[in-house]
This record gives sequence, C-alpha cells and structure tokens, in this order.
Amino acid sequence: MSDEIYNLAFHFIRKTYLSARLKLDGSKTEYFRLISKHFQQFIQAVSRIERQPHHQLQKTYERARGYQLTKIDAAVRNNLRKHPQVFVEVARDISLGHKVVMPTKGLRIKKTLTYDTIENRYVKWMMERLTHKLIDLENAILVENKKWRGEPDPDLLERIDNMTKLRNAFWLGIGKLDHSVMSLVMQMAPGYRDALQIFLNVSKGLMLHGKIYQMSVKDVATLYEYWTFLKLGQMLSRKYKLISQNVVQVNRDGLFVNLETNRQAERVYEHPVTVEQIILTYQKYEGDLPTISQKPDTMLQIQKKGKDYTFNYIFDAKYRIDYAQEGSYYGTRYKTPGPMEEDINTMHRYRDSIVAANGGPYERTAFGAYVRTAA
Repeated sequence: MSDEIYNLAFHFIRKTYLSARLKLDGSKTEYFRLISKHFQQFIQAVSRIERQPHHQLQKTYERARGYQLTKIDAAVRNNLRKHPQVFVEVARDISLGHKVVMPTKGLRIKKTLTYDTIENRYVKWMMERLTHKLIDLENAILVENKKWRGEPDPDLLERIDNMTKLRNAFWLGIGKLDHSVMSLVMQMAPGYRDALQIFLNVSKGLMLHGKIYQMSVKDVATLYEYWTFLKLGQMLSRKYKLISQNVVQVNRDGLFVNLETNRQAERVYEHPVTVEQIILTYQKYEGDLPTISQKPDTMLQIQKKGKDYTFNYIFDAKYRIDYAQEGSYYGTRYKTPGPMEEDINTMHRYRDSIVAANGGPYERTAFGAYVRTAA
C-alpha cells in the first residue's frame, strides 16, 4: 500500500510540477524504497543529459605568429602593450605614430566547446551523492547482519552493487562542484529538471499527509478495502496509461491522501490502442437506479465505443473465510474454502441492482461481482 501511494504521489508531482514537502531525516529503508522505484527514471534523465548536454564556448589564448593574429580583444591588446619589443617596422600594417609596425608574435584567441559547466558538475555531484548513500546502505546491511549473526540478503546486495557500478566516460571530463548552483538550466532543461526533482525527493524523503498512515486506528475491514482498490490500480497501471487520479491531492498544507470510507476516490486510465477510458472508483455511489442505491467498495467501469453506458465490474474486500469443514452446509455445497455465503449474496445484490435503460427494458450493466482477499 505504501509503494502504491508513493507512486501516485510522484505521478501527481510530475503532472503538476509541484514540490512535495521534503523531510531532511529520511531513513535508509525509505531511501532504498524510493531509489528502487525511481532509479531507472533517474538513469533515463542522466542518459538524456549525456545525449544532449549543456555546453558553452570557452575562450582560451595561445601563442601565435604575428600574421596569425586576426581578431583581438582587451586581453590581446594588454599583452601587446606589455611587450612593445615584439613590434617591427613594415611597409604596410599598423600605424603607430610616425611608424608603420606589426607584431611578430602575440596571443591568439581560441574558442573551444566545453561540457565542463556548472550544471554538469552539479549533475555529477548528484550521482556521486546517490552512489555514496547506496554504499552506506550496503555497509549498514552488512554491519546489522554481522551484529545479529545473520546472513544478508544476497539479492538486495546485488541490486545495490548494480546501482553503484554504472559509469560513463562522459563524466570523466567533468570537474568537481565548488559552489552551489540554481540556474534556469537545472530548473527547466529536459533531463536536468527531472534528475534534480528525483534527486531531491529520493535523497531527503517524501512526507505525505493523510489518514492512511494512521494504520493503528484502522480496522482490518478498512485496510482490506484500501488494499483492494490500490492493488487493482497497480495492476491496471502495468497495461494502461494513467490519465488522472484524486487519491493523492494537494492543499495548503502539502500533499494528502484522499482515501476514506465516506469519500469517493477515482483513478482514470486510457487504453493505448482504442483510447477508451477505464475508471477505477473507490466507494462508488450508484443512486439513480430503479432498484435500491448501491455503494460497493471498488468498481471498475470500462467504456466502449457505441455504448451510452459502461461495463461495470464490482470488487468487495473480504477477510472472513469459511473453511468448508467436513459435514458443514458450506462444505457440501461449495466443496472448497471461500468467502462467507452472506458475502457472496452481497455480490449478487450488487450485480443485479446496477442496471441501465436500453430502449425500454432495463439491462444489467454489472457483468461480474468478485470477492477479493489479500494474498
């Protein structure tokens, strides 16, 4: 549940370019959770910088013969003033008093393209900071396991090692950061902006406001409702594009989580091919019905082109199980353990009550009602 809430929070930040409230004392476990989720995004931002890095023209001076001196600036003039012995008389060149002279040597301006800018130094510094924190995390894991005489998780250590081994020759030519920077390049340029946003949130931690974190005052049924809604949303996110959501919102106090039993929350997805919308709603209220009003825990609505109503699927979170003991009515009828029979009847009620008019008679638009249990 925490992972999905963090995903929605970062989706909200990315869509609105707002900053979440940062906390300076993020724990190592929180850091690893965030870096695991957003490490690839950070690498993609850095890769984009490597393909199109910020650059500037650097002016340097080199010694050259007199006839090679073309354009001059204040530095070249000052050098010639300090060394008058380099001038010789010629038939046609610079008129100096009653003489015509030219320099035999001097400084020539040379402009070269350099990527060693303050913005690129800052990105390199961010990469080094993230690497150091990963190394600290690895050391902490090894120390803790040694303390309790346990074996560290090899998969976890391998993931950390893979993160710290990423290198690119481009950054070898970038110097060290010697002062802070906050330029328009870091705030607005593609790649730089994304890398900075991820670095700030990952390194300092993200503080969300919402009653979902008051887990101690939530009963089991409420937690199962949260889990069902968030888990279904996570599964849909793998195949469909998230268009909008109001689970994570913002007010004057910062980000807060909009998941309460008396409030409706919604996540809208889009099919990548048909562009049809898929709506997942928590505490969906169906009141405009010829039957009685219904309010299932979670409803999945699928829009279809050519239809003026949606295809609905209902999910209710249940944690009670009938174990179908031998000789019991439940065991005789259903053969295997499953949800309580009154919960099954509730699903039938939801399915049969949600209808829509179709040229006269009402048709059932709920094509399935399912009991969800936490795995």
